[in-house]
Amino acid sequence: MAEEKKEATEAQKSFMDKYGIWLFAFGYFAAYWPYSAITKLVTDNKLPETLANDHWLKGICQGLPGPEVLPLSVFASVIGAYLFLTFRGLWGYAKYYKVGPLNVPGPDLPTLGSGLCSSLIIVTTTLAYTFTGVSIIFIMLLMRGGLLLLTPVIDMLNKRTVRWFSWIGMILSLVSLIVTFWMKQHGKTFDLLGAFGNTPEAQGACITNLCVYLSAYFGRLSLMSKKAKSKDPETNTRYFVREQLVSSPSLFIMVLILAIIGGFTPDWKFGQELHAGITTIFTNFTPIVPIMVFLIGVFSAGNGIFGGLILLDKNENTYTVPVNRCSSIIAGLLATATVTFLTTGKISVKPEEAVGAGIIIFAIFFLTIPLFFKPKTAEAKPATEEKKEEVKSEEAK
Repeated sequence: MAEEKKEATEAQKSFMDKYGIWLFAFGYFAAYWPYSAITKLVTDNKLPETLANDHWLKGICQGLPGPEVLPLSVFASVIGAYLFLTFRGLWGYAKYYKVGPLNVPGPDLPTLGSGLCSSLIIVTTTLAYTFTGVSIIFIMLLMRGGLLLLTPVIDMLNKRTVRWFSWIGMILSLVSLIVTFWMKQHGKTFDLLGAFGNTPEAQGACITNLCVYLSAYFGRLSLMSKKAKSKDPETNTRYFVREQLVSSPSLFIMVLILAIIGGFTPDWKFGQELHAGITTIFTNFTPIVPIMVFLIGVFSAGNGIFGGLILLDKNENTYTVPVNRCSSIIAGLLATATVTFLTTGKISVKPEEAVGAGIIIFAIFFLTIPLFFKPKTAEAKPATEEKKEEVKSEEAK
């Protein structure tokens, strides 16, 4: 019985070692699709004007400002992340600190830094889409394209080998973003500095936000490469749990403090909108609105969980980051199609988005190469272990 259980465990480990990153990529895709679709429905200020008064989505499409969604959605993310750790029985991987009579779970120093970087990534991603006059595709190109360019640098700094199919997957993912942006801008006059905002202040804020986003990702992936991304699943799980204990809660505390400050600062629009996300979201709208905002947070927790598991995979960052990006781009395309179908009854996908998604699908082909070609050293290992057992047996005799 014990042997059968051991064999089943080994088979499960082998399966996850080979296909785990793609199971996590599917989970990330499955969470990102409703997350981005619901966020679009709740926050797009053009949708309420285009819907008929008797349309069933009228109560959901309220054009909420992005910051107003944050307090409740981040709170839901904390609950979602902690419930996941509970139901998966992962609390034992936390580091425990003695606080009076209590043993309090928490991170160690590297996962504290990584979790804080993760919080900054979530905040800057949200803020990136709130700057007036900044194209969503343009800022997406800079955020995702900049990250794709950073990954081989991080791998080289951490002395990780970047394999040829990882290079191709990374380059194709970057090409997808550039082609999408070029098709969107084709025939239009493009002002590089003006693309960051309508005023010098807005441009400075947008550029600063982008730099913080990329710096936070650089710090997070560097810490992961040094302290995790191991062939040992236990090491990666321990890192994942401890990072999760920091990322969502620290973000919620940050949002809560800013919302309270915003309540006493009438001239600070962002703070006022955060404050409204606590005080008026339950009173100024139909009950379905806070429910949808809460769901945004639940699916956001799924993004954080599966996205973190993808990045912690033992493969190099130049491989894992494109897998992560491919999942989100395809989910984003389907979310756009879902929103247009729900609001207009038609599925409308723009040509540049279809072409970009086509290139991404081609990139996925190269990223799946490791599934079909197992290294010889990995195949030879069991035979070596078997030989060692035979030698030990002979010596015992």
